[in-house]
Amino acid sequence: VESQQQENLDEAWNVLASLLQRNIIEQKHVTVFQSLTRDNVQTKEKVAKLKSLLARSAKAQKDHKTEMMMTKQKLDEANQMISFLHTRIDQLASRPTHYLDLVADFESNFDRALQAMEHNQQQQSGGTSSSETVHAKKDHSDYYIDDMDEASGKQFNINTEG
Repeated sequence: VESQQQENLDEAWNVLASLLQRNIIEQKHVTVFQSLTRDNVQTKEKVAKLKSLLARSAKAQKDHKTEMMMTKQKLDEANQMISFLHTRIDQLASRPTHYLDLVADFESNFDRALQAMEHNQQQQSGGTSSSETVHAKKDHSDYYIDDMDEASGKQFNINTEG
């Protein structure tokens, strides 16, 4: 296409030169034609640049749209995760904690162990007075936890220091 245009332009210059030599047209007309030709070439270059810019802009817009959709999808996923986590927090907040269960189990096992020890002491000594029983229940400093069964979380071995 460009070579065809160049051939047409060369032919036009030849015709103008011929007309100018035969004094059919004046030099000022040739100057106007040269100016119009330069303007035409510059305009074609500008159109080509604008087409290129438009193509790049369309590609950038398409890329931006794709990126925007991906970002929106990530935002939706994050919002779903936030909602899930809020629900999970509410569920966990409304139930008793595992540690409170362990403390309750420890207290009940400790009380049972004390009662068993008192019962053993009563059997060995043939009975105790109520003051000894009260002393054993109030003062737990003589006992310590030796081991806790991890599987059940409820088995305690209580030994007296000594």
